[in-house]
Amino acid sequence: MNCLLSFFLSLILLSPIQANGPESLSAESRLVQEAYLAYTAKPLSEKTQLNFLRAFPKSGVAFRRIFDEPNFGQLYETSINYISSLEKLSNRYPKQVLRLEITLGKNLVWSADAINHLQRITLTMAIVQPRLFAVEAAKLTPTEQQKLSEFLTGGAEREDLSCSQLVKELTKIGSVNLAKQLRQAQIRQMRQPE
Repeated sequence: MNCLLSFFLSLILLSPIQANGPESLSAESRLVQEAYLAYTAKPLSEKTQLNFLRAFPKSGVAFRRIFDEPNFGQLYETSINYISSLEKLSNRYPKQVLRLEITLGKNLVWSADAINHLQRITLTMAIVQPRLFAVEAAKLTPTEQQKLSEFLTGGAEREDLSCSQLVKELTKIGSVNLAKQLRQAQIRQMRQPE
């Protein structure tokens, strides 16, 4: 009986719930979480909005460490809330948010969950703001543009209408090369086995 009790106590103490609690968050995850909590407490405050934008990960590596950790740690479980909040800020700060999404996207490879959600909001914003998207994407090197196109067309987007809609919007505004590159990435993705 004591052996069984010890076994269950060790399971409880070593469970992922304990390991991923707020006390085990990295400093960078805690910074994002604190900025997010302040923003959600005062969503109309310019100060909390900008602090959340500043705290949001600025690289694909940091994004994965915070929102897409392999063991489902850090802020993985609530990543959709953070990314959705970033999307809300695009109404007030379209240039900053789209630039951040592009910076992250060019350094990420499609994956489910947090990365998928980032892909969806990036595509949505690019469709709504195609000129801004074209201007920001034009600042990238050809290799970075290709990586961004692959990110935007990865996963479910390989046959999704959002990507095709973005190609149409870019063509309409005369950003033909970017539209062509995106369409080519979409075709390459469709040819890959799932």
